[in-house]
Amino acid sequence: MDAFFRRAWNLAGLVIVLVSLIGGSSARAQGIGFGGGGPPGGQGGGGPIESVVPRGSTRPTGVNGQVSRELDDFGGLSGGRARGGNSPGSPLLSGFSRSPGDLDEDKLGHPLGAPGSEAFRRVDAPPIPTPGGRIGPSGLVSPAPEPRSLSSIHLPGGLERQRDRAETIRQKVTHPNFDPISASSHPTPALVTSLEDPGPEDGLTLDRAIDLLIQQNLDLMALRYEITKSQADILTAGLRTNPILNASSQLVPYGEYTVERPGGSGGQPQYGVNVALPIDVSRKRRARVAVASQARRVSEAQLQNAVRSLIDNLYTAYVNVLAARESARFSADFLAGITHILEQAEDDLRRKQTDAEEAKADARNGPEVRKKAEQAVKDASRAVDALRDQAQQARFQVRRTAHALDRTRVILAQLLNLPQDQADSLQLRARLREFYPLSAPSEVLFRTALESRPDLAAYRLGLRRAEADVLLARANRIPDIYLVYQPYTLQSGRAFGVKDTYSWAVGVNVAMPVFNRNQGNIARASANVSQTQIELTSIERRVLDDVKEAIRDFQLSEEEMLELERHVLPSARRALDDGYAQYREDPSQVSEYVDHQKDYNEVLQQYRNVLTEHRQNMLQLNTVLGVRIMP
Repeated sequence: MDAFFRRAWNLAGLVIVLVSLIGGSSARAQGIGFGGGGPPGGQGGGGPIESVVPRGSTRPTGVNGQVSRELDDFGGLSGGRARGGNSPGSPLLSGFSRSPGDLDEDKLGHPLGAPGSEAFRRVDAPPIPTPGGRIGPSGLVSPAPEPRSLSSIHLPGGLERQRDRAETIRQKVTHPNFDPISASSHPTPALVTSLEDPGPEDGLTLDRAIDLLIQQNLDLMALRYEITKSQADILTAGLRTNPILNASSQLVPYGEYTVERPGGSGGQPQYGVNVALPIDVSRKRRARVAVASQARRVSEAQLQNAVRSLIDNLYTAYVNVLAARESARFSADFLAGITHILEQAEDDLRRKQTDAEEAKADARNGPEVRKKAEQAVKDASRAVDALRDQAQQARFQVRRTAHALDRTRVILAQLLNLPQDQADSLQLRARLREFYPLSAPSEVLFRTALESRPDLAAYRLGLRRAEADVLLARANRIPDIYLVYQPYTLQSGRAFGVKDTYSWAVGVNVAMPVFNRNQGNIARASANVSQTQIELTSIERRVLDDVKEAIRDFQLSEEEMLELERHVLPSARRALDDGYAQYREDPSQVSEYVDHQKDYNEVLQQYRNVLTEHRQNMLQLNTVLGVRIMP
């Protein structure tokens, strides 16, 4: 009895050591081995090889060896088993519920073409609020000094974008919500004669701003790690299933064997060690790698679309700075002009006061002459008061426009991740007024958008991802086959005083796909392909509508700009000049002059608004086309 317990204790220690070395793999084996089988001639052998829980390339089995409903969803922005099902969906990107720093968090949104259901993710993964998740249309393109396509964009870190590897949530960036042009309804410039100043020679151009955005924007830096995570998912998808080592003891008696009770296998306890090697007969690993690779391409296209959206926000911020700069310049010019007119009026008032005193002192002048001189002084005084009010409003407007310029600079600096000291002194090298007609007919622009938009490319790649999911679901119909090799089997004969015997064995574990052949997941993946095709058709139509609307807006703002320059502005200027001439001849006409001035200011404000709108419409064409055709 003591010898039996010593052997049992030693065997238990050996098993514990083996389990600690293989990290618990034997605990998952569910008793892989040969049942109670022994070497030829023994008793109690021949039991069927039990099914096992594979890891890596197969799906775990459930009760009674049935395959679970979990799908190997490796790769992409949903991440696979380690990250599966954690994408909130769409850049475009609905709200995120994940906490910052979470390894499984997906910033670009759910991968296009991914099924996104409970059946396609880990059992222990958090629930997905909505199935699937598609990126909506939006975005922007790569910057360039001259028009270039999205395929030429180069992001720091060695990520080369290709058109066949072309939506945020794109990561949402708040548009500047302050319009410097509409900061006040009070008159701005009235006597502006200088042309628009493009800024200093070393000022920040739009091309340089786009380059800085791509290199330094913090949101974009964070989004680039989604590509790294997608690459890691490819690595995860390509990992092979680990072999399983199993050590077992059988036919160990309670007490001792006797002649009357010899036990099985001739009364000989049996000890064995075997290795189970999984064989992927349906090429699931290859299918998983294909899904992960397609998901990475979708992630790259989604990143490009996030860049497109960020550049769109940059366009808005850049044009707002230009508009604020022009408002500040116009306000300063108006203040200088109205101050000059006020000084003239004050000189006239002093001269007329002197004339009135001389007329009053001259006894030769009658009452009519004196009354006329006094009336001239009153008219000049009213003119000075009215012009002082205008000058005060001009000083107020200068302060407001300067504040608006500072705010727009801060917003632009935030997008470019510039230090605060650079934001305060940021100068642009560009004009608000630009005139570039459309370089191609509408049909060519429609075709360009369909070929170049990264959100469309993401959907097309998402369709390939969905098709790869179908192949993976079909491959998962057949679980791995486990080849079991038992090189060492010991049958102890010490109980009867005979020598120990050694033997080997080989066998196969096969799960028979009789009931569960992954039919549901195959059907779901096939339905997801059809769903993605319909969504692709829908977004293509929306893209064409976006281009059509952008062309219409561009043409309308261009017509308004030219109409104002050719007719409205000259007419308003002539009316202002006439009013000024009348005021100089008769200071009592100051109210009429102020009215003409207000009318002219309103026309100027309308003109600046149209310039701003047209500049934004020009850049919006770049956004909706996916390539830069406007400077």
